[in-house]
Amino acid sequence: MSNVNDSWESIMDWIIQHANARKINHIVCKMVVAASTYYIWQERNNRLFSLNQSSVSMVTGRIVQAIRLRVMGFKTSSGYANRTRILKKWKFLMYEDDNGPG
Repeated sequence: MSNVNDSWESIMDWIIQHANARKINHIVCKMVVAASTYYIWQERNNRLFSLNQSSVSMVTGRIVQAIRLRVMGFKTSSGYANRTRILKKWKFLMYEDDNGPG
């Protein structure tokens, strides 16, 4: 997504072009957009209907945690090393020596 700017139109154009892509980086990109949309919409509904508000950092944390857990569950041919590389690249590791849940 290096050639995508911060407009919704640009993001959606990228998603449409890579809709069927099976590369792990493309999958993570689509997960980031999907999780961001879900958690931001959930926060919107909370603010409108239950008068609960979360901070930006809390919503961001939920998004990162959801994606981190999904990536940790990936079954890749190169196993743990590939998942860790992806988590580091996307800055989803909780700690530098993160060994995943457990």
